[in-house]
Amino acid sequence: PGASRAGPVVEDLSPRLGDLAETAAAISLLDAVVAADNAVAHLAGALGRPTVLLLSRADWPWPGDAPSAPWYASLRPARRGDDTLDTFAARAAGMVL
Repeated sequence: PGASRAGPVVEDLSPRLGDLAETAAAISLLDAVVAADNAVAHLAGALGRPTVLLLSRADWPWPGDAPSAPWYASLRPARRGDDTLDTFAARAAGMVL
């Protein structure tokens, strides 16, 4: 028997993905996506996957303090603001769980 893991498994799939078709196929198999990249966030949102987009600040595609993106109901922007990196990471992780 293999070892069991408590909590979510986080894995960087980017070294195994060569194009957006491969990325979309991988995203469709995931329970949730945490993205720091707009292309991945848009793709995950378009596929309807629960997604948290990590942002350093508000940006025009992800306005103000809105709890979700206007065009993707499954995407929630997480803005760092004045949080420390550890606090921001913990808050973003809580948004996924």
